[in-house]
Amino acid sequence: MFKEAKTKSNIHFQEATILDITAIDSINASKGAKVEWEGGSAMGSYIFSSLLPFQINQLNTAAAYSNALQSGASSNNKAPFLWQHFKGRVVKFETAIFNKAIAKLMDFNVPQQGATAFMYQLPLNEKEALVEYTIFSENVLAISEYDKVLDAYLAKAFPGATYTTTHDEIGAIPMTQIELASTQAPINTIGALGAAIKASTGYAFQFIQEQCKNIVKQLELGLPIQTKIHNTRHQFYDAVLLDVLFHHKMEGAEIFKRIFAKNKAATVFKFLSNTSSIMEDIQIMRSLPTSIFLPAAIKVLLLRA
Repeated sequence: MFKEAKTKSNIHFQEATILDITAIDSINASKGAKVEWEGGSAMGSYIFSSLLPFQINQLNTAAAYSNALQSGASSNNKAPFLWQHFKGRVVKFETAIFNKAIAKLMDFNVPQQGATAFMYQLPLNEKEALVEYTIFSENVLAISEYDKVLDAYLAKAFPGATYTTTHDEIGAIPMTQIELASTQAPINTIGALGAAIKASTGYAFQFIQEQCKNIVKQLELGLPIQTKIHNTRHQFYDAVLLDVLFHHKMEGAEIFKRIFAKNKAATVFKFLSNTSSIMEDIQIMRSLPTSIFLPAAIKVLLLRA
């Protein structure tokens, strides 16, 4: 996308520390907004912001982040908040190791960190793949902890094989239905800030692409900008699953193992991408224990009432 954007004369890139984003006229949204950064500023009819309110390295626990966002809420009535945090490596072996047609999406045979953790492998070709350690938990780990698990996993999965690391990535995604921002037109929130992330799984990329397509369509038709995309019954399912994970009512590994064991992979992926039918939703729900999920569902409904 960057390569394509850089070929357009009407697209400009500015890398700097943002100082402020404000509406030019807080009453009349049509007058636009202003972005100020160190060394300059710009004005526009629309501002699309994905800047999270805190740096992860400043508030590296979900509790600290959640408390900052919900400072006005009572401690007994705070919404669940977890991090989906991860570290991955693109590894390249000297010999053919991978079947490029087969990906491993959730290998739970890794340290669970007292929460939900899994490894996934996404082959790029027969010799190269992204191998990533992912955890759903309240606390972000030290970098050395991710590396320790990745080293052990690769040594066990490919004993004696030699590889080099060509790329590293590390990050943390908020898993919550707490509103991360309260801004409105002409300042429009997108990405994590604009609630594009699926709260129960941290899935983001697909929903961010959908959000962007919706915005483009609205701009083309001259419609008011609406960035919200999670407005279906799946948002309720997310709240229930997040509650179960947050309060450790059932291990995440067991939840996903049951779902994948009792349903076709295509059905599971439709459910995770918010495109499943009601009948498919019921099929997924039947995979999970009623004694755990029904009380959680009732609790979510009562909190929303």
